[in-house]
Amino acid sequence: MRSVRVIEQQGQSSLIEWTDDETRPRRSIVPRVLVLDDSNGGGLVDDAVLYRGIRDGSDWERAIGDKLITQRSIADSLRTNGFWTWRDIEQDPTGAQRAIDNVTQVRAATLARLTKQMEV
Repeated sequence: MRSVRVIEQQGQSSLIEWTDDETRPRRSIVPRVLVLDDSNGGGLVDDAVLYRGIRDGSDWERAIGDKLITQRSIADSLRTNGFWTWRDIEQDPTGAQRAIDNVTQVRAATLARLTKQMEV
């Protein structure tokens, strides 16, 4: 049995949030009757039920893959913006963060588009 947080209940279903074996947050839709009340106001669900539940949320790992945000894209942005060594970053941490953010912000729209295409 694993502790879960009940996010929402509709009819015979419960949307629950739980932490998997790799300590990553997950959400699943499971039969309401299989969520047992625990003494802390949350719920308890058998592991087998969690993994057979309907996953809720986008498959970020699959959408990101190894192409959207790469070590190279971040390194290139740092260098393009004049950050060649750790000393450069120490002298201007805000500028270095902007260089990193430029890579991730541009990719956010792409990530949303790819994820939407996967789910349609």
